[in-house]
Amino acid sequence: MIAIVAVDEKWGIGKNNDLLFDIKADMRHFVEHTRGKVVIMGSNTLRSLPGGMPLKNRVNIVLDPYGKKKDSLKKGYTLVRSLNALLKQAAKYPPEDVYVIGGARMYRTLLPYCEKAVVTKVRADGEAQVFYENLDCLDSWKLVEESAPVEDSGYTMTFCTYRNLSPESIQSKGQPENNYGPTEPQPISQLACLKRQVKVANSLKTVYAPKKGTLRSLPISSAKLRKRTAEDSKLHPTLKS
Repeated sequence: MIAIVAVDEKWGIGKNNDLLFDIKADMRHFVEHTRGKVVIMGSNTLRSLPGGMPLKNRVNIVLDPYGKKKDSLKKGYTLVRSLNALLKQAAKYPPEDVYVIGGARMYRTLLPYCEKAVVTKVRADGEAQVFYENLDCLDSWKLVEESAPVEDSGYTMTFCTYRNLSPESIQSKGQPENNYGPTEPQPISQLACLKRQVKVANSLKTVYAPKKGTLRSLPISSAKLRKRTAEDSKLHPTLKS
């Protein structure tokens, strides 16, 4: 299972039940990853789509405890009413073909089951109301790829890939029927976040160079990463010392 999300500089993802940004390059990135695949979403995300319709050319799985079968048949999506049912449905497909696309609560609930997260980092403050987990501060997640900066629609962004070092199996155990995860990310110690990133300061990061279409590894110094980490930590609203 893979999470795909666009975040601002504070790891914000949404406002007023909508995306923070309308960026063509990010939309192309999303389409390239999810076309012909399986997408998992919550009921609010479905309602936020044009006409409340599922995405075309994809298998759409919607978790809605109060959803109506008639509506799912009419619109052409798979309705599940519990986390257990969702995991069982997702297990029918290859994990690399299943993408979690929102909303915030769905992201947090399924994050432990995701083997990978594809994150578009937009260098702007979207004044978000809901946030994604800061993967840079989680020991179980590691940044394994980051693109060179891309300019589009008035924004600068990078496309990142994070790897879950210990994902949970969606078939390992049953879950409470209505266990739909916490409503907000849990506070993270700023010092813990800083230490987490400094640990990998001298590792090589794989970077994509769009102009050449090649992958290369660039060393990142401890001093540079400490500075960047300190700046990022100040931006995240859930961090506390």
